[in-house]
Amino acid sequence: MKATVSDPLEPKEFGLTAIETGRWTTALDDVGSGPPLVLIHGLTLDRRMWLPQIAASRGYHRVIAYDMIGHGDSSQPDSYPPDDYSEQLLALMDALDVQQAHVAGLSMGAAVALRTALTAPARIASLILANPYIFRMPFPPEACFVSSPHRVFRKLARCGDADAARREWCALEMFAPALQHPVAGPTFRTMVAHHRLGPWRDGSRHEEPDDWNALTRISCPTLVITSERDDPGFAHAAIRAATAIPGAQLAAIAEAGHLSSMEAPDQFSALLNAFLVQIQTQPGERG
Repeated sequence: MKATVSDPLEPKEFGLTAIETGRWTTALDDVGSGPPLVLIHGLTLDRRMWLPQIAASRGYHRVIAYDMIGHGDSSQPDSYPPDDYSEQLLALMDALDVQQAHVAGLSMGAAVALRTALTAPARIASLILANPYIFRMPFPPEACFVSSPHRVFRKLARCGDADAARREWCALEMFAPALQHPVAGPTFRTMVAHHRLGPWRDGSRHEEPDDWNALTRISCPTLVITSERDDPGFAHAAIRAATAIPGAQLAAIAEAGHLSSMEAPDQFSALLNAFLVQIQTQPGERG
């Protein structure tokens, strides 16, 4: 019987697996069978955000959802250079003997997926970039990262006031739609409460790679997902990615904000699975 979005995952299938991935230990869920699909969560979140998509895709794909370094149950290093996230993804794929995968990421997860497609294109069969952050992306004046005192939470984390840092993060306007959602809101708050603030406490200045101006180099099939209530900065990034990446498709989810996969899980999963079916039935689709 194929899984649907509403099929619950058994508790035993979450939170039990951790493997060595190069310099780090990575916590993950690895369920289903078929072409590998890797899911990468957003900043301050963890792999639990993907539970509806795991349920929806596990009947067709080997679904691998993992915690990025500094998040969830994965290693908590002292420093977080941008390329370390991509290195972790490739080390995870190596450890699981996955030569190539479809990779979906939301927000910061999209930046990691995109970075990996630029540095190791043969490993990425396709990209799904949801509400994407892109390294070196500019933010328009009306974006919450410009109009809000967003860096306060970093200062609070470095001063040791973790609770205040988390409150400031959750107060960002881009999370308002998720917090109004009866399921996404409590799930979001739970994940943020579990976040140990490592990336915020890192006082090093890590220069981001200029992926904003490298989008034309992406060669794999790409779906970009945006949502009608997302922050203007991320909405702009989605349109830029869909326009600049050769052959990219753009889809918009109505009535959802920045955390579209959590706020509209059925619509998100339908877009994801339809895209994967489409590209896997096209002649010449890679691996």
